[in-house]
Amino acid sequence: MVELILSSLRYWVTDLHVDGFRFDLATTLARTSHMVTTWAPVLSAMTADPVLSQVKLIAEPWDIGIGGYQAGNFPGPWAEWNDVFRGTVRDTWRSISSLSELGARMTGSADRFAHNGRRPYHSINYITAHDGFTLADLVSYNDKHNEANGEDNRDGSDDNRSWNGGVEGPTDDPQVLANRRARQRSLLATLLLSAGTPMILAGDEAGRTQQGNNNVYCQDNELSWTHWDQQDTSLIEWTKLLLQIRDRYPVLRPQVHPSPEDLHWFSEDASVLTSEQWNDPNVRVVQAMFEGDPSVLLCLNTGPETVAMTFPVPARVVLASEDVTLAGDDPAAGVKVPGYSMAVAEVLPDE
Repeated sequence: MVELILSSLRYWVTDLHVDGFRFDLATTLARTSHMVTTWAPVLSAMTADPVLSQVKLIAEPWDIGIGGYQAGNFPGPWAEWNDVFRGTVRDTWRSISSLSELGARMTGSADRFAHNGRRPYHSINYITAHDGFTLADLVSYNDKHNEANGEDNRDGSDDNRSWNGGVEGPTDDPQVLANRRARQRSLLATLLLSAGTPMILAGDEAGRTQQGNNNVYCQDNELSWTHWDQQDTSLIEWTKLLLQIRDRYPVLRPQVHPSPEDLHWFSEDASVLTSEQWNDPNVRVVQAMFEGDPSVLLCLNTGPETVAMTFPVPARVVLASEDVTLAGDDPAAGVKVPGYSMAVAEVLPDE
């Protein structure tokens, strides 16, 4: 059976020229007759295979059996879906979760991947996937709405960590719409500017909705289709800008996990975060400076009110999810960041 699996995968690589595989419920491959081990014969064989070890191997690192949750435990070449990144970032932009947890996720989840020679890019960062809410629905619904699936809304996950911004579902309320717009942009920014490999659910960059249904596998109709004539063009443009920023600044896509000397964390007044602030779930503002050439400052305001941020070093804003204004007379000294938004600044060289 192991040889059948490997031969099939080699065929896809050598003859059909795919560049990798993502294994659904990959822990199933790690099951032997009595236990779960991520060094099971088929996984070890893929890791050692001269063809398969050279392509992308991505695990959904869990299944529904006993001991099935194996996130962080797959062998070195394997990348894994990082569900803790998903949950933390969702919580962050609904004003839940501590900065310490967010910091761990934004810097490559070393607590999960800094072993067996693994790198930040082994963390497949994502916020939404084919199962669950789309990004637009994540900011528009508090609860799933799966009635159309015919199971009395019992199917699909109840742990969505979503927030509707004040109204459930479609609305014309300008304040609610502004809230949702800001959080969609900030969620995408956190995903694309964090260390690791970002994964975007197709359509999230264009505002695709499933009308609150988080389990549309059974819906081959307008509920699950992509409506090309209803795309959010401004969100598409925002996503393009984020990808350009990620490409422009190598420090945002590190090849090794950052050391304490590589990054620094500040409060809005440019003071170094204390341990109390770092672990206080009520602290909603942070500035993260990533040392590089050039260095980059990420300014996150995950609370509802506009906050004036004093830069810890002279910097210039290169991108902001919402309109920012100067915090003072000096454009390099800081900015006022609206609620539920973030700004990216390039640290200016010493004169």
